Amino acid sequence: MTSWIRVPPVKRPEQKGLFFETTDAGFCANFNQYLYGFLYSMTEEKSLFVYDYANPVSISYPLIKNTFIDISGVTYTDGMTASTSSIKRAMPRVMANINAMPLPTVRAIAQRIFQWNESLVPTLRGIISGTKLPTSFDLGIHIRVGDRITTRDKRTVPVDDYVRAAKKVLAGRKESNIFLMSDSVNAIAEFKKKADASWKIYSLPSTLPNPDGHLQAQFNKAAPRARMTAYHTFMAELLTMQSVPDIICTFSSNVGRFLYYTVEFPERVVSLDEKFSVK
Repeated sequence: MTSWIRVPPVKRPEQKGLFFETTDAGFCANFNQYLYGFLYSMTEEKSLFVYDYANPVSISYPLIKNTFIDISGVTYTDGMTASTSSIKRAMPRVMANINAMPLPTVRAIAQRIFQWNESLVPTLRGIISGTKLPTSFDLGIHIRVGDRITTRDKRTVPVDDYVRAAKKVLAGRKESNIFLMSDSVNAIAEFKKKADASWKIYSLPSTLPNPDGHLQAQFNKAAPRARMTAYHTFMAELLTMQSVPDIICTFSSNVGRFLYYTVEFPERVVSLDEKFSVK
């Protein structure tokens, strides 16, 4: 007589957390996606497990952990665990969740999680002080040129448009300090050439592998030391821009959206190509 052995069904591990991983996309693209993942984890009341070794700097450099402070509810991991579910598989719900939130709430959380890591700040301050920038600026400008333009993903915003917008913001002032941030040395040179004589324009020396416009694929193939140097310079630029009261940028750029989330006066951030939207 055949006997049957009843085997209890295998229980799947309970999904106790959400798993977020960075990519080799741009720095601010990763930062914004981290914000969206964190907000989703808050709504779901689950811990967020972060794997941040896949990034443009280095496979041995934890991008989020080394850039920003530790946050309650976030655990850094060296791989996905059985008790977590990937945020990538829930992106429609993640984006619906953040779009349902009031923007002041999103900005408040962004400013909480995007506080600079204390161990990184001296490096950034050293870069800034080495360029002998003034203690304050009247206007900050970010000009995006690179791959999102050359691949025709977004239209080119002429430098003339930035000059006109700057004149509007600075109207009536006798002298103004402008901090100019761009992935193109040519755009910086053109802006300086067309700028009002009363403006004093400052920028950090370019350390991008391609100084004529950021190309992410090319950046990712650069030598590790070059990528690290460019990362530090870019973070120093963001740190400087965050202290400027008026900003001109493009909201099609992740840089523009990151600044909108983290500056003190979002109503004084002017976009030259589209209205602000979460994406």
